[in-house]
Amino acid sequence: MPRATSSSKPEEGSVQCEICHAIIARRQDFPRHMRIHSDKRDEIIFKCPWPGCAYESLQRSNVDIHHRIHTQEKSKACPDCDFTTSDPGSLTRHRKRFHGYQPKAKTA
Repeated sequence: MPRATSSSKPEEGSVQCEICHAIIARRQDFPRHMRIHSDKRDEIIFKCPWPGCAYESLQRSNVDIHHRIHTQEKSKACPDCDFTTSDPGSLTRHRKRFHGYQPKAKTA
């Protein structure tokens, strides 16, 4: 997910939250951002099912990725070497850093 930036002026295609003033890089991500301001936040939050773990997120996919830390599942494999991980973001960072990977730009 694109990160909110701290600049005071939104760039083209971005939107600024009127509540917290965060700038969301992609307009399509704005509804997801607004969930952090929901009055029903406690009802829509996803929690890690691992006993004793307090991790929670407003996105189920984040909890799923986190849960793999506990299970030690590493289903994401680099096509160029023997690196494996449970986190798709870690795989992308690895490929950029070590193999010069250039991901395709997200489109609106």
